[in-house]
Amino acid sequence: MERSSRFYRCVNCGEPFSYLNVFSFAGEVEAIVHGTCEICADALADAMAIVRDGDEQRDNQDNDGPGG
Repeated sequence: MERSSRFYRCVNCGEPFSYLNVFSFAGEVEAIVHGTCEICADALADAMAIVRDGDEQRDNQDNDGPGG
C-alpha cells in the first residue's frame, strides 16, 4: 500500500492494510478511496445486496395486493 494513502487501517475493522486483507488492485483502490479492506468491503456489499433484495420483495408484495 502506498504511503500517500490517507488511510493505513480499515475504518470498519481497524486492521492495518496488508496482503492479508487487500488482495487485488481493486481492493487497493477501495482501501485508498473508502478506507475499507477488501474483507469488510465485500461483507458490506453482501449486506447491502440482502437489504436491497428484501426491499424488492416487499415492493413486489405491495403491488400484488387488491387493485394493484
